[in-house]
Amino acid sequence: MSGIGQSEEDRRSERRQTLLSAQLTLRPDEPPLSAIIRNISQHGALIQLEMIETLPEQFQLSIPKLQVTRRVRVVWKRGYNVGVEFGKTLAEATRAPGEIDLLHARVAALEATVKSLEARIRQLTGED
Repeated sequence: MSGIGQSEEDRRSERRQTLLSAQLTLRPDEPPLSAIIRNISQHGALIQLEMIETLPEQFQLSIPKLQVTRRVRVVWKRGYNVGVEFGKTLAEATRAPGEIDLLHARVAALEATVKSLEARIRQLTGED
């Protein structure tokens, strides 16, 4: 784990800026910590902590608004910010490699559709 975040070129997927509340469960016998997800992608997220904490290498991240709970691994830390990589879900771990490639292609196609629709909305609203 390095103290420097990944550059845009090093990332495997596009990140979307967010302001989602999150809960970090570091140990089962401790109350969760509150945090904010500043950006998120298929593979990871940037978490902003409320206070500088000593974090274990892996912990559970819950995002109530998305109804998602994932095991994450700390990739880097800088002050209040922590970059994490999502662990595989059971469904992902048991998928055949070809099926995962199809899912990635579908996500890429949907992201392209979203960009196209956003451009059309800008055009129709005169923001272009």
